[in-house]
Amino acid sequence: MAKLEGVKTIDMVNGEITKVEYGGEVYAKVDVNGVAEVGDLVLITDDSWVHSTEGMFYTCEALSDINPRISDDRNEYDSNYYDGSYELFRKQAAPTLDERVSVLETKVASLEGEEKTAEIINHNGAEYTLVDRKAQPGDVVIIPKGGGSPYFEEGKMYEVADEFDDVKVTAYGNNGKHYRLYNEMYDRTQDNVKVYEPVAKSEPLKVGDYAKVAPHVSHDGYAGAGDIVKLHDNTGGCYDFKCTKPGDESGSTLFNASELVRATDEEVAEAKRQTEQAEIEAKWASIGRKPSEFKKGDIVHSENGAAEFTVLAADEIITGKVSFESRRVDLDKVVLVTPVESRFDRE
Repeated sequence: MAKLEGVKTIDMVNGEITKVEYGGEVYAKVDVNGVAEVGDLVLITDDSWVHSTEGMFYTCEALSDINPRISDDRNEYDSNYYDGSYELFRKQAAPTLDERVSVLETKVASLEGEEKTAEIINHNGAEYTLVDRKAQPGDVVIIPKGGGSPYFEEGKMYEVADEFDDVKVTAYGNNGKHYRLYNEMYDRTQDNVKVYEPVAKSEPLKVGDYAKVAPHVSHDGYAGAGDIVKLHDNTGGCYDFKCTKPGDESGSTLFNASELVRATDEEVAEAKRQTEQAEIEAKWASIGRKPSEFKKGDIVHSENGAAEFTVLAADEIITGKVSFESRRVDLDKVVLVTPVESRFDRE
């Protein structure tokens, strides 16, 4: 293939071509010290190519070491050492619809004289949320206005590839290879590069989870909108889950997954606390006492699980201080082992 016809210049900087279009594809100038790739466009920049035309574009069809081999004006392979005799232009990946929309929104915001930053973006079918920190692997970044370079286009999304130290964060550029993201030469810093992290996808609810009843669900006499419930198996039933309220095993109800939302960590912690408290109250009730109702003659040990036991005396219940062989502890820090009513050595 001889010199190419129909190559259109679409961007120039200080009189030098930086971006062209050919065959419906966009090619950007790359500064790679002459290291060519098959498919690059080769711009001839001097007359040292005997049978090629200075100022014209050719396709790199093969490589000679690191240098491009082109089909010259005689339709024969020709190559040359990199000494300023050619410039390389590399095909850019076609932007996705989401990326094109993001670029347009950025441009509109710029024209309106205001900087608008999206809180949530979509990249390759996944959602990412804006964060205020340095980029890290797995993130997506948006190149700021004025931060473009041979491998990064301003306003475009790029995936963060690696992180070597506090300075060298790399991202996949237009050619699929990774290059330094933060670079003051191109005005890309932690202050102006927008960083987005993946939005965690919630796992489906399962048996054993805690959930909150959704706002649109009416109260059925046992639970309703806003209540926290624990999910139990309901295999074979018409609903997804059998549900009980923390600390209230006196009843239950049935809900589908669509009527429930996952409980927050705080709500789960509180539900477990209520369940534990109810279990403790039930144990005390089973011996006819209120929670922490100790009696003279009870056998107890300290809450920390040490292998020391003692029999409660009346004055210890009054003072709230219990004496063990090696120490004294507060009454609310002991655990009932055997109530006095159950001791075989007492009538």
